[in-house]
Amino acid sequence: MAVGTVLLVATSRSAARFIRRRRRNYKLLDRAINWIEQRSSGKVHRIIRRTRPRHRKGKATFKNDNG
Repeated sequence: MAVGTVLLVATSRSAARFIRRRRRNYKLLDRAINWIEQRSSGKVHRIIRRTRPRHRKGKATFKNDNG
C-alpha cells in the first residue's frame, strides 16, 4: 500500500494535495509519514517530502490532537 501511495504522489499533483491536506488535519498521520520520510533516501524521500503540509501563520488546529 505504501509503494502504491508513493507512486501516486510521484505522478499526480492532486494525490499529493490530498495527502498534504490529510497530514495537516491529522497529526498522527503526519508523524507516521515523517517517520517514514526520515528513514527513506533518494527519490522516495523527495516524493514523500512533496506531501509535507504547508503550515499557515497563526494558530494551527489539528483533529485528533491529544495534547
